[in-house]
Amino acid sequence: MSASSKDLIVGVVALVILAVLFILVDLVEVVFEATRASEGWNLDEIVAVVPALVLVTAWFAARRWREGTHLNEQLQQTVADLENAIGERRVMEEQLREGYKLAAMGTLAGGLSHELNNVLQPVITLAQLGLDRDHVSEAERKAEMAQVLKAADRGAEIVRNALALAPGGSRETEEIEPWGYLAEAATRARRSVGSGIEVDIQVGSRRSAIRVNRVEIDEVLNNLVANAADAVEQGGKIVLAAENVEIDAETADARGVAPGDYVRVTMTDNGTGMSDEVRRHCFDAFFTTKADADAIGLGLSVVYSLARGWGGDVAVTSEPGEGSTFEVLIPNRAKEA
Repeated sequence: MSASSKDLIVGVVALVILAVLFILVDLVEVVFEATRASEGWNLDEIVAVVPALVLVTAWFAARRWREGTHLNEQLQQTVADLENAIGERRVMEEQLREGYKLAAMGTLAGGLSHELNNVLQPVITLAQLGLDRDHVSEAERKAEMAQVLKAADRGAEIVRNALALAPGGSRETEEIEPWGYLAEAATRARRSVGSGIEVDIQVGSRRSAIRVNRVEIDEVLNNLVANAADAVEQGGKIVLAAENVEIDAETADARGVAPGDYVRVTMTDNGTGMSDEVRRHCFDAFFTTKADADAIGLGLSVVYSLARGWGGDVAVTSEPGEGSTFEVLIPNRAKEA
């Protein structure tokens, strides 16, 4: 609203107040004349006081109106400034996300280059050695070829895990009943960890179904089992569990998933646990705490990438010396069916 419009409105209001004031004065005079002969009315005082009260009331009303108008303008300006600040923050957050993506791509590319270089070095060295030597025994040749094959297998594993990190792709899915699948996974886990580690399962309600690629979920469970087996000692215990949970809007927003029904698969071990620093980085690509030279550090990052690709999430809770619990959320398709 412009200043001239405001002045016009104030002028009109003032004229209306004056008109009402004159009307009131006329009414009071009429009543005064009609009741002049009566006793005890004291209309002289009324005629003197009423106009003053009307003027004071009008002045306060006009002042409050102007203050209200000023406060409304300040509120509108504050809202506009807040909207601009929110817009600028969203732009900065988007730029920050893009920066994180670029940093992650750089880390992934650097890690892949380093790992593949480690794989190719023995292949190139042994191949060149075989070409340079004319006389070599059959046993030596077989030993060198075995090392070449081992390096090639390791390279294939690196590439396979890197492909699992890539978003999208056309992967055939199927509907899986979690409780029966968990029993199969526990059987495989018992074979892979050996007899020195106990593997148990716990299941909740059986009304659920998940739609995922079977090879992908096998990869997730195998990586989690391997991670747990490395953390526990002989005589330790690993527990696989699954239950139906409902994720509300607040929790879903915090975890970056849609609200609704999920199957929560957990793997708990009583191993060494993790420090806060390790827990924060355990899903990063090429991050590993293993001293083994063959450790790649892609297992848990593959788990995270696949879970997010299913529309779910993965998280870990752990304390040093208290073991770890990995939680995988997978959308429950049973109610949809």
